[in-house]
Amino acid sequence: MDASNGMRPGVGPNLRRVLANLPSQGLSWAILGGAVSVLSTVLAAALVAFGLSCAAGEGRTRKAFLAFLAALAAASLAAAAYDPPRLVTALPALASALALVLLADETGITASRACVLVLVSAAVTLGSSAAVAASQGTSVPASMEAYAASIVAATSGSQSLALREEVGHALFLVRTYWPLAYLASGGLLAAFSKLGRDAWLRGRGIRPRRTPLANFDAPLWVLPAFVVGLALSAASSRLTGLPAGIGLAGRNLLAAARVVLFLQGCAVAVGFLKRRDAGVATQAVAVMVAAWLELSFVIVSAVGAVDLVANFRGLPRRRTSVG
Repeated sequence: MDASNGMRPGVGPNLRRVLANLPSQGLSWAILGGAVSVLSTVLAAALVAFGLSCAAGEGRTRKAFLAFLAALAAASLAAAAYDPPRLVTALPALASALALVLLADETGITASRACVLVLVSAAVTLGSSAAVAASQGTSVPASMEAYAASIVAATSGSQSLALREEVGHALFLVRTYWPLAYLASGGLLAAFSKLGRDAWLRGRGIRPRRTPLANFDAPLWVLPAFVVGLALSAASSRLTGLPAGIGLAGRNLLAAARVVLFLQGCAVAVGFLKRRDAGVATQAVAVMVAAWLELSFVIVSAVGAVDLVANFRGLPRRRTSVG
């Protein structure tokens, strides 16, 4: 017995070897995440991402797929015992975790791949909602319209003009930008998946990489997405007889691309301030001013769009990592 720590000689190194053997633990974490997915998708995304990262180990992708199947089986059993339809809504968390493990590398996940991860998570979330709606004999757009109708019914008895105006504005947002809710949900799942992966990296003694806003560099394909969204939005507002879905797709594509370009424009401004040794408080104020300018004049996203081509900060166009 070692008097200094009360442990048998060799137990400490053996314990460290067990803890370091993360791939053997990945299956357990993935199964736990799958079981939790019927209750909390964001927690499940983190747990499954941790488990799949463990299973993947040093590039063993096959083990990650096996762990994913185990998580899916656990989710199926948990849904069967708790509420079978929950399995469909649990799938986005599992898909987001798997997509992150496949897209990430040892240096982090690039901005372009992070955007792909969010899109994949959002698409699976929308697909799961569509499946649930179809099982109920309806569709996602019809469900959103029913939600808007419920808002109208709940406020129909009000005599307040201000309330009516607010309700009208809310109805416009629901009917026009409901796809962005799925994009936000995909972003949330992607963020929690990344938390799980970061926890795995820390367990291996690796500090997760962080890229400051000043070095953010959006994928170049955001620019054509912005142009296409703008064109579709303009066409739907000026041409008659076009399907309503064209305008809906155009406005949401434009809004999503504009958010990314806004971040690009903020990165240009913050990078400019950092080169002049501006403090964090000054940079924060600059971001707030940029948000006001974007909402009022669409200036910052325009700067971001130009920077994708002009590269004002002189960044290497090998897209930088976001962690």
